[in-house]
Amino acid sequence: MEWILNDLSLEGRYHEVHDFVSDIEKIIKLRFSYKNINDSFLCPRNIGDIKVLGDKTFSQLVLDKAPRDLKVQIMAWVSKKGPFWCDRRTFQEDDYFEHNNIDVTDLGLGECGRKVIMEQDVTSYSFSGEYSQSPLAVQHGLSEQVFGNYEIVNLWSEEQLIASSKTALPLPVNWQTALNVLESKYVHLLFSPELIDQISTLPYNRTVFERMDELCRVLEEYLSSRTEKGEATKRTIEILSEFFRGRKAWFSDETDEDKKNFEHDLKFLDSRDQKSKKYSFHGKIKTPQVRVYFEWPIPPEQKDIQIVYFGPKITKK
Repeated sequence: MEWILNDLSLEGRYHEVHDFVSDIEKIIKLRFSYKNINDSFLCPRNIGDIKVLGDKTFSQLVLDKAPRDLKVQIMAWVSKKGPFWCDRRTFQEDDYFEHNNIDVTDLGLGECGRKVIMEQDVTSYSFSGEYSQSPLAVQHGLSEQVFGNYEIVNLWSEEQLIASSKTALPLPVNWQTALNVLESKYVHLLFSPELIDQISTLPYNRTVFERMDELCRVLEEYLSSRTEKGEATKRTIEILSEFFRGRKAWFSDETDEDKKNFEHDLKFLDSRDQKSKKYSFHGKIKTPQVRVYFEWPIPPEQKDIQIVYFGPKITKK
């Protein structure tokens, strides 16, 4: 679970400095008290520049009015530590989002919209006031060409955030817990028992886990998009077009040259019959260079996809 600060709820929100400082102090205390809030309460990098009281910005009020120790803690949060959602912004084609005719593409609600489209676990957090309601509607696309409308779960009180924190699944802290999360989340994907040894050659990397999560989501959605007889639907065709074709495809086959040069290295265990077989179709994770090999194509009668490799790129020149 990630909580993303709705920066709209801060703009001009306050009439009294005391109320502003009190609200921010509550967030700071929650960050100290709950590790998952500390790690996953995301704010924008420009939070310090938001005008929260008249023409006074967030940073100006903190620097002028907050007690010394609290001032240090707040400024460390908003100027250095974050975490900041824009540092790992979710990719979305046709990247334009609105809330109540307000362009929120580069705001917290826009990022929530992108994550909801990707079926990621995300909740908006608003400072109480105009945005004390849930859900918040976000539109993907311009009014003249709407790609979708989404409802963003929204919280606006300290109590709600604590309750959400206590029920949220903890984020993985190592590769074993990361694979456990993926196995429980994607019941139609078969994860080879060899994956843990393959990926453990790299230090745990949350960005890689999140990208792996997205790749798995697409593969499972491909399976669920087909009919009971395994026939392609409109959504199946969309998935193949969006993720399996083109220069920036998430999934692709190895070149004939790499299949030949790395013939031995591209053999992985088929956990169904315990035999070593060739696999060349793979998903890509760019930073660091990680690859996810899986069985492909999938016959119509097959209801699952086996992931046979998750580790460093093999076909390095």
